[in-house]
Amino acid sequence: MSLDVHIVDSSFGVPAADVNVLLRRQTESGWQEVVRGRTGQDGRLSVLADGQVSASVYQLVCDLDAYYAILGAAALFPRAIVEFRVIEPEAELCLPIVVSAHSVLSYRGN
Repeated sequence: MSLDVHIVDSSFGVPAADVNVLLRRQTESGWQEVVRGRTGQDGRLSVLADGQVSASVYQLVCDLDAYYAILGAAALFPRAIVEFRVIEPEAELCLPIVVSAHSVLSYRGN
């Protein structure tokens, strides 16, 4: 499986660059960190390459506070937390996340 994230800032109509992203996996004892990264100038981040994912529930945690602080705004949602299930570990998954200082939306992309 590969997992790509694409964060778009709908407030300004631009890719959300330099957003800290954390991926964690649900375990019996709680959330386990899998990987951390930062979106590029195009708002994209390849979080995982093939073969690094097992069937489980995952969370993407995107730090919107730090992103909007640089822009001089305070976000209603300090973090965008997208929880999702991986059923087919060999599938490719793209999760676009559309944010503004006052909203968060995510869906399964192509």
